[in-house]
Amino acid sequence: MPAPSPDGARVAYTMGTPDGFRLAVQDLATNAVRMVTPPQANAIDARWSPDGKRLAYVRMLPTRSFIEILTLDTGTTATLAVEGLDAVREPSWSHDGKWLVATGTPVTGKGEDWDLILLLPDPPGAAFRLTTGSSNDRAPEWMPR
Repeated sequence: MPAPSPDGARVAYTMGTPDGFRLAVQDLATNAVRMVTPPQANAIDARWSPDGKRLAYVRMLPTRSFIEILTLDTGTTATLAVEGLDAVREPSWSHDGKWLVATGTPVTGKGEDWDLILLLPDPPGAAFRLTTGSSNDRAPEWMPR
């Protein structure tokens, strides 16, 4: 699942390693590859912020998943876990970079019920459920106004 940067100069993708899934960023002019998540991060589904300074991605653990935001210049991460949801996946940045929309479910496996979740990345923590019910709301994307 490669994700081109907004300026088209880099691409982020998940690389399988002996230590698990890690995010790599490749410079398309030089082909230099930089691993941006630590070993055993189990990071997938990278999405660039509109300014190209951050990556939102899914961190997979054995019993749950959540969104992390990596600031590329500093290497710092912020966690966007949502209380009451075992899994949060499929992040998508708003065009202004102020919000993320993702999907979340209170249980994984049998009985999954995916809803759309709105997340505030700065400061991390605020989350709002946008949909409810027995349908599986997946693959969120922002549309221009």
